[in-house]
Amino acid sequence: MDNLERTIKSYNPATGELLGEVPNMTGETISEIVQKVATAGKMWQALSIKERIVYLQKVKNTIIENTDELCKLISQENGKTVFEALSFEVIIVPYFIDYFCREAQRALENQSLSIHLFKHRKSYVHYKPLGIHCAISPWNYPFFLPVSMIIAPLLAGNSVILKPSSLTPLTAKYIEKIFVTSGFPENVLSVVTTSGENAFNMISMEEVKSLTFIGSTAVGKKVAAECGRNLIPCAMELGGNNPAIVARDADIELATGAITMSAFGNAGQTCAACGRVYVEEAIYDVFVERLFDRVHKIHCGNPLDYTTSMGAITDSKSFELFESAIKDAQEKGAQIAVGGKRITIDGRGNFFEPTVITNATQNMIAVTYELFGPILPIVKVKNIDEAITYANDSVYGLSAYVFSQDAHKAKKIAEQVVAGNVIINESFINNALPDLPWGGEKQSGIGRIYTKEHLRQFSHAYHVHYDAIPFAVSQFFWAPYSKKMYSRIKRYAQLFIRSGWLEKFTSFLRGH
Repeated sequence: MDNLERTIKSYNPATGELLGEVPNMTGETISEIVQKVATAGKMWQALSIKERIVYLQKVKNTIIENTDELCKLISQENGKTVFEALSFEVIIVPYFIDYFCREAQRALENQSLSIHLFKHRKSYVHYKPLGIHCAISPWNYPFFLPVSMIIAPLLAGNSVILKPSSLTPLTAKYIEKIFVTSGFPENVLSVVTTSGENAFNMISMEEVKSLTFIGSTAVGKKVAAECGRNLIPCAMELGGNNPAIVARDADIELATGAITMSAFGNAGQTCAACGRVYVEEAIYDVFVERLFDRVHKIHCGNPLDYTTSMGAITDSKSFELFESAIKDAQEKGAQIAVGGKRITIDGRGNFFEPTVITNATQNMIAVTYELFGPILPIVKVKNIDEAITYANDSVYGLSAYVFSQDAHKAKKIAEQVVAGNVIINESFINNALPDLPWGGEKQSGIGRIYTKEHLRQFSHAYHVHYDAIPFAVSQFFWAPYSKKMYSRIKRYAQLFIRSGWLEKFTSFLRGH
């Protein structure tokens, strides 16, 4: 492990300018932070849920008070438009905090369990925090995703270490600043800025008891393996090459609007973005023509300009995949109908034109890979069965979209698509709603986040079983054994196993 503490530099992808830098923390520094977080966690665990809620509500208010400054930072560091920083990130978080604060007491209160067999006994489950929760967050939503990952673990009584992407460390440090400014207890949340190697070593530390990860499938597999070696629970939302199925009876205006927003919002850098579209041939030409109209109106420009429709590409390494996918599509007979090129704004920045590929086929890189950018291939299909087959022909299964004006038909299609989240006649609204489960199938992740279950997911569920009737112990199972005891237990067991009161009564009279 490197003993020299270097820095991680953050650059504005729209201009190339250096925004700032943070320490690339060494293993020794991280170990010290982990110990402080563990110590602070003991105090945090001792608080009641109501007391934790008070602190989180103060965090919410601080976010609201700093909205403009936060949106500007997100836009500068990530490259998304300031409008998307507000609507896709900042305004969603207070709603998440309110939701989990509202659900925390109900979800984490003692849960009574009904016992069918022994009515003289009672049971309940009570919840305790696991310890330190580690959240490893990506760069594409550098504010919304990390905060949404840590709210539930904090309310459940865990202290938290947030490890952000090295592309957006300044936004993560601003999150830490928000917690400090709001009066949150010191060291209950700490941000660790470090390399991937040190992050893996941190997962192996004894004090780390649970983890959430949002990022690529390749890295997620390595993180999951590390969690498995240490037997700590984890939830992961990984990659997704999300299909849209457009039936011949779809509302063209609605379908093209929702798909355009999903495919090109945040410059396509969203795990739930629509990455491929299957359109029935009967409406293919009409659909494509209307989609063109919408995409032509997307204006790439300065992300801080309120009129800009699409911002920069955060990671310049993405261009190589974009260009190879476009070249592959052209070589296999597709047309680059709109866009297709890397561009600059005023001679600077990492921008790529919103791109539509028509006459795409299932064997193209643009269709089979998660490009994570503003490139949308459109595939013509003969019928819905073919569309479903193609939609499921993927290693991913995060999200999918179905467009049809027939509600029964749309649901039938949705239930045949292998994806953790299928949305009918809408874009990627689902992952902004904490009331709904979020997660994927196949190589798109394991486990689910959000909903009240997220509060329990990172808690110990302890079971307490006690006597409802004092001194009424189950003595008929005690030694010494006998044939008479054997017959009695058999008779009473079969009485409970039988279905219906008449059958139970007849069986009891017969003795079997």
